[in-house]
Amino acid sequence: MSLDNTHPSNPFNVDFVIPFDVSIPKGQGQRAEVVGEIKEGYERLLRALEGEGGLKVGTRPAHSSATAKDTKDEKEKKAEEVWVFVGISDEKLTELVERER
Repeated sequence: MSLDNTHPSNPFNVDFVIPFDVSIPKGQGQRAEVVGEIKEGYERLLRALEGEGGLKVGTRPAHSSATAKDTKDEKEKKAEEVWVFVGISDEKLTELVERER
């Protein structure tokens, strides 16, 4: 799908969405360190998509009141994520496909 041609069902020209988990398990002792790691990972993802990848990116927080169990220590955590909306031009898509061949 081209970024230049909007479609009524996709007015913002979003080609795919990446959910980025920003939840922190309850009782996390090193909270500041975990928050820093999440922020660093998020910024690295945006740099890779926009800077290195040359893609069009927008973000939005997506909070859920649902809870999930962490499989390692079975601690309950609030399920929170940031949605990263990505759009790609036809030219960039062609470039990426040709590069992968």
